[in-house]
Amino acid sequence: MIMDLNSILERVCSALDVDIEAVKGNNRTSDLVNARRNYIHLSRKHTNKNLGEISKVLYRTHAMSLHHDRKHRELLDVDKKYARDSFWLESVVIPNIVDTPINEENVVDKMMVRNSYLQAELLRIKHELEISKLKIKRLTLNN
Repeated sequence: MIMDLNSILERVCSALDVDIEAVKGNNRTSDLVNARRNYIHLSRKHTNKNLGEISKVLYRTHAMSLHHDRKHRELLDVDKKYARDSFWLESVVIPNIVDTPINEENVVDKMMVRNSYLQAELLRIKHELEISKLKIKRLTLNN
């Protein structure tokens, strides 16, 4: 099952508690930019639409979508909180693909989404493990 662009935007806005029209507008507050960035990333990942089609939903150009997608990938590499929040958002926005009944048409989509979800969970657990190790190290140094 491949989602349509408007439903992805609606779910992203709902999960992040931002107004759809504000996301489509010109305001550049961090919450709206974050919503745009995540919408573009999820749309590229979970639809077969090109950047031009994805951008039209936001009344933007494909160049803006390309910039946001690159920035998203960059932030995933350097900002662990952003990565964790992004993976959480994907699990909230795209959960029904994982839970759809299996048939020939959606097996590949379902497996890809499930794989992405498991990768996100693994990254989250590794991050928590690193934090726990640091806390233990600090405690042992203080004692």
